[in-house]
Amino acid sequence: MILTASYGEGHNQAAGALRQQFVRQGVRSVQVLDLLAEAHPFLNSAIKYVYLKSSMLSTTGLDYYGWSYYATRNMTSENRLIKPVFSLGARKLKELISTERPDAIISTFPHLDVSEICRYVGAVVPTFTVLTDFALHNRWILSKNDKFYVATDELRDKMIEQGIPADQVKTSGIPIRHSFYETQNLEEIRRKYDLNPNMRTTLVLAGAYGVMQFTERIVRKLAAIPGNQVVVVCGKNERLKTNLTASLQGEPRIKLLGYVENMHELMAVADCAVTKAGGITLSEAIQMNMPPLIFKPFPGQERENAKYLAGKGAAIVSNDFERFTLQATALLSDPEQMRRMKQRLAELASDRASECIVTDVLHTIRSKMTLQH
Repeated sequence: MILTASYGEGHNQAAGALRQQFVRQGVRSVQVLDLLAEAHPFLNSAIKYVYLKSSMLSTTGLDYYGWSYYATRNMTSENRLIKPVFSLGARKLKELISTERPDAIISTFPHLDVSEICRYVGAVVPTFTVLTDFALHNRWILSKNDKFYVATDELRDKMIEQGIPADQVKTSGIPIRHSFYETQNLEEIRRKYDLNPNMRTTLVLAGAYGVMQFTERIVRKLAAIPGNQVVVVCGKNERLKTNLTASLQGEPRIKLLGYVENMHELMAVADCAVTKAGGITLSEAIQMNMPPLIFKPFPGQERENAKYLAGKGAAIVSNDFERFTLQATALLSDPEQMRRMKQRLAELASDRASECIVTDVLHTIRSKMTLQH
């Protein structure tokens, strides 16, 4: 059983990548559950609405989510908010554990203390947590699990400093879909998306909630760089695509796309990408060796993810539009800078995180079964 949440797409994508890998390794039944949506659908919708509005208002300073993230980042189990927040979905999970009898439970979102719920219903079930960011928020470690899987050795060390036993934390990387590890036919992909093979390609991932209010300005600036073409992915945001189509129609260096299923193809042919700083998207960029350009990262985990990669020389981060365009122009005009960033990204790449996690989880399950018998 894999527990996830739909606040942003990252947690769901991580759960999906793990499910895909379990199936590849012969597991016949994998249940992915958006726990809060199942247990409290109306409350879940309200939380998603607040999350979305907070993201959209972050540039105005009215950022509830960012404030709450930093205010609770170092909270402990003694915090008064822990019990009410960590009890949400508990009754539903108890029911599911009793009826479904899972062999293991993996969390890709820090809902509650799953191992305590298992003990309460008398189930001996190993529990795991997969952190989907490059920075630590203490909410991830308030549950007592058999094992935690993290993106980097630095994050592992931070958790050990916070009191998590070293043998319970494994550096695995963040799980992404198997397609991002496959060899791509670049020539065929360029033909598919009608891209000029003699030009550099910048990918703009603009669809997430439509919060990129500078999207049109960014795209025009990037398309004006000599020898550069721009692919804009609007995702499921039809309004954004309609508006951009109306304003950018007739620009030969700009390709506008809606929802793209095979994002790995575009990342394979892109020289760099303007993107949000979600842990999954950045992990995909790392695997595809595609430098990310992050403009105005949202306060909270995205800002911390951006700071981590920028500190490694593997991302460009800016909160100022003019500085951002100067940095992007410099990167696309300087092959040596591009080479250095790609080298930094290669140093951060993990070796098939999903496979690492699934193999370890299955080993733990089998070991516990052996001990029980």
